[in-house]
Amino acid sequence: MKIPFNGYATLAIPNAPKLCKRLAMMMALTLVSSASGFIMFHNIVQLIYYTACIVCFVYLLGGKDTHIEPKFLVFYALIGINVLILDIDPIFNSRIRAAFFILVTFTCSPFVVSERARLFRLYVFKYSIIGFALLSIGSFFCYFLGINYMNQHVAGQLYNEAYINFQGVGGTFSGLTVQSMMLGPLSAMAAMLFLNEFQLHPKKIYIVLFIMASLSAFFAASRGALLALVVPVIYSILLERNKKIGLLVVIAMLAILPFAEFVLEGVINKNGGTEINIGSRQLKWDCRIDEFKSSPLLGVGFSSIDPNGADDFNRLTGQIEPGSSHLSVLSMLGGLGFFVYLIIVLTAFIRVRNSNNPNAGFLMCILLIYLVHLTFEGYIFGAGGMLCYVFWLVIGLCFDSRYKLDNLEV
Repeated sequence: MKIPFNGYATLAIPNAPKLCKRLAMMMALTLVSSASGFIMFHNIVQLIYYTACIVCFVYLLGGKDTHIEPKFLVFYALIGINVLILDIDPIFNSRIRAAFFILVTFTCSPFVVSERARLFRLYVFKYSIIGFALLSIGSFFCYFLGINYMNQHVAGQLYNEAYINFQGVGGTFSGLTVQSMMLGPLSAMAAMLFLNEFQLHPKKIYIVLFIMASLSAFFAASRGALLALVVPVIYSILLERNKKIGLLVVIAMLAILPFAEFVLEGVINKNGGTEINIGSRQLKWDCRIDEFKSSPLLGVGFSSIDPNGADDFNRLTGQIEPGSSHLSVLSMLGGLGFFVYLIIVLTAFIRVRNSNNPNAGFLMCILLIYLVHLTFEGYIFGAGGMLCYVFWLVIGLCFDSRYKLDNLEV
């Protein structure tokens, strides 16, 4: 079976053993399936996801010359110390969540350093980004066909009118994905794929695909995701001085301009006007800062918040919405954990920025998408979520970007 987009230069990577490809495909399929709204059995997908993580964990341990990344070892150690010595409310299940986080990120983060691990991460990313591109382009058509799978996954609101008559109503459209907050960043990544491919091979089809993926991000009406799309585009034009990308963006803007009111209607309605409104996040950000002040060294605890604070959480499951991943690292792990996290992110940024890999620019753009989006969403420690996995996968790929992969023995 021919894989869509498989001939793209952006996705050109060295050949790998069949077992590596199959395990990477299995891992990627669970990620894409968890993001897909038309998959009705997400509990089964979640079980397969964790099973895949365990299988891939064993596979990566068998690589030749396997060793560990010291920075990530320190990060794991701090998380372990955090959940063992802090008096964290049991409702948050911090120790169990920390164990799952370490298990999941073992397969995608830069923790395992080996040729096998590097190649595996490349293939998981390749297969995943293909799936995201298909979901994004498909969601573009869904917007005009009246198809919205977000309606199927909002508890207690299966036939809510807002999810049926979604056009122009911000935050109610997810297309083929499970949630509008999923469609936004997913479409931003897909748009950057087509943007980078246009840079390598300036064909009209990539202009069309870039516009479609970008519009899917607009239809999702996620302000954080839209900003996450704009920042890497500006980076590509200004810092990389890329005339081809600048041309594509100008063409895209001219093509969308006559329909600007229609495209932006959902974002404006969700925002409550044309001015930027972050009121929905401000309380959470203030709470994260207060939590850091209350425990500046070690934080309040992994995957937890102050149960007596102003921020709300699910008091049955302990599920939280931190409002910002960067601030959640600061509040949960304290200044010590945030310092190590900052070193990891800066190392990823510097390595991919200085890489001679021809696709390093694309990887940098995906990293920028995440760094911006993580400012507004708190999924960085959500080991069961696709966005969490792919973020740490991107960090792993950035760490790997200084290596040259060819003629591997894995």
